[in-house]
Amino acid sequence: MIDYMLKFADQQEAESVLIAAGVMQMFEEKAVPVMGHAVDVIGKIYKPDGTYRTEENGFKIPNFEELEGYHVNVRSNGQFETFQQYIVTPATPYRVWA
Repeated sequence: MIDYMLKFADQQEAESVLIAAGVMQMFEEKAVPVMGHAVDVIGKIYKPDGTYRTEENGFKIPNFEELEGYHVNVRSNGQFETFQQYIVTPATPYRVWA
């Protein structure tokens, strides 16, 4: 199995690349994985920005910032040259395959 961590500009780009690669297909107006490929759509990622807001009850809630990109993990037996420009290798992955 080959694991790919991919970052796209947005959901539309992700779906079009994954569909063109044969990893996903459209089913009832929704992109779904094709048998033989595992797809983990993470989407947008948010991280704490170091600031907090205080709720009326006194609880401090962290504020988050949106990171750039739309993220998808793919696990497959196939090698996809079309993925090369989208591959990322984060120091601390948001999600990984178990």
